Amino acid sequence: MKGIWAAAIALAFAALLIALAVQTIRLEGLRIWPISFDGWIARAEQRLVRIAELEDDIEDIEAAQEHAADRARAARLEREKIYSDLAERIDDNADSKLGGALDAAERFIAAGGMRGHEADRGEGGRTGAGAEDQDSRDSEGAGQAAELDDSSGPGTDRAGGGLVLVNASDVRICTHNTIKAEAGRELALELEEASGR
Repeated sequence: MKGIWAAAIALAFAALLIALAVQTIRLEGLRIWPISFDGWIARAEQRLVRIAELEDDIEDIEAAQEHAADRARAARLEREKIYSDLAERIDDNADSKLGGALDAAERFIAAGGMRGHEADRGEGGRTGAGAEDQDSRDSEGAGQAAELDDSSGPGTDRAGGGLVLVNASDVRICTHNTIKAEAGRELALELEEASGR
């Protein structure tokens, strides 16, 4: 009976050793030529290293995205500055031209506007709009259709028609609008050129 107990104890001990060896091999791996494989610990370490590498890659990607966003923001602000400077320069030019153009319009109005030649006056002697035809302060006619002189009178050139009468307010409005329209055209051309750079 003692022999059976000793054999049972030996078998139990051997089974325990085998279980411990298997567990150790599963955890640590096995490196006995020609057999070699990694255990759970080595695989877990490899995964941790890979996760750390991926986290580094993610940080690099986020840093690159932030850098790209900063560059895009700087480029947008630079482009907006270029456009703003263009608009401001063209506005300043238009304002300086407007003063001179309005002065010229006032001189034109004070001089009596367009005057026909003596031969074209005919019997009525009526010519283009002048200070004597309409008061330069009168703005009632502003925005109304222009009036044509009678083109059937003697001395009128049929090919050219009559003269257009424009009051002083309309001369000022046309002068102002012309300068602003020229500035708008110049701005559009400059913006087109700047956006192609």
